[in-house]
Amino acid sequence: MWTDVIAALPGMAVFRPPVSEASLVRCATILGHALPADLVSLLRESDGIEGEYGDGLIWSAERIASENLELRGNAEFASLYMPFDPLHFFPGWHRVWPGTSSGG
Repeated sequence: MWTDVIAALPGMAVFRPPVSEASLVRCATILGHALPADLVSLLRESDGIEGEYGDGLIWSAERIASENLELRGNAEFASLYMPFDPLHFFPGWHRVWPGTSSGG
């Protein structure tokens, strides 16, 4: 479903093979809770999506985990910003409902 919705949007999208259950479990363990159901559904179709210029439109489960770990463990960020622990970074992720170009 998600890959069909994204493929129908303007521009090119490069899909990856589906995420493994082990990667989903590892990501949820690192984050400390389950991923949103819609994101899990998308990752089960394509473990990350890249745009036509190689930009990560939606990160893979492994990248979501590693980027969150890095942001939470960066001592320099800790001295400059509020704690990242309650925040979760999923760049490119927002709801896109079937039949629309954007959601909300």
